[in-house]
Amino acid sequence: MTLIRREPSQPHAVPEQSAQPAVCVLLTAGGDESATALEQYLVAANASPFQVGRAATLEDALALIQAADYDLVLLELPLVGHKRLDAIAALCALDPQPAVIVLSNDTDEELAVQAVRAGAQDYLLTSELSARALVRAIHAALERHDRERKLRESEKGYRMLVEEASEAIIIFGGLGYNAIANHCACEMLGYSPEEIANLTLADVVEASDLAEKPPRYDAVLRGERLTIERMLVRKDGTMFPIEATTTLLKDGRIECIVRDITERKRTEEALRQSEEQFRNAFTYAATGLSLLSLDGSICRSMRPSPG
Repeated sequence: MTLIRREPSQPHAVPEQSAQPAVCVLLTAGGDESATALEQYLVAANASPFQVGRAATLEDALALIQAADYDLVLLELPLVGHKRLDAIAALCALDPQPAVIVLSNDTDEELAVQAVRAGAQDYLLTSELSARALVRAIHAALERHDRERKLRESEKGYRMLVEEASEAIIIFGGLGYNAIANHCACEMLGYSPEEIANLTLADVVEASDLAEKPPRYDAVLRGERLTIERMLVRKDGTMFPIEATTTLLKDGRIECIVRDITERKRTEEALRQSEEQFRNAFTYAATGLSLLSLDGSICRSMRPSPG
């Protein structure tokens, strides 16, 4: 296993034209011969300074990474004593997490896909490896790893803001699936976050409401900000009116801010009934009535209803 560690810019044994900081790499190779070959590839990269460490086992690698700030691990599979993907999972579980490039002679495409899914930045065949290809792969892996780290930090900060919001917020992975809800939304609907993640709009929007006002995903994906009133259904089956404002996030997900408008609807209904009562009283009054404006002019007059 090869470890790579990046250190602050300082004098090191590289050509004078290189002012970039050294990248610290940990090599976890299948044997001394393989590790030596990899190290020679890195030493040959004069324009890219590397500091190289070695680890014979996964346990040694984990201990070295926790003791020093390694940027990248070159992990040669298979690793004696471990299943093929166990080592990747263990390395990616570290905090801070180093970038991982898997090296193998196995041409199985499924293994390569599984390795990347497990957290590896790349999967390289040792039979096709060269100094130039290895260095290029290392820099590309570090750039991707850094972007993913920043995205995770941004996501963490955004999640905190969402969770602490006083309004119910639901974020959909796309087209109404894979929802993430904050505490307010969970309380509003009566579901746990895990349950909401497996729900669709059809599970929480009253059926006739959804049929009458189908989701306008096309408009949202074009960047339009939509506000709509809907009737939602809680886990216990009770229904309540809401106002939802939907926007497209920069990462392509859909954010929906949901407000319970039950009290607003009650107020509107009470006002409607009051206006209806006044209208009836005015229309069917036993005596003549007139409505005056502030300047005293008559706006409307009604004669007593006959009978």
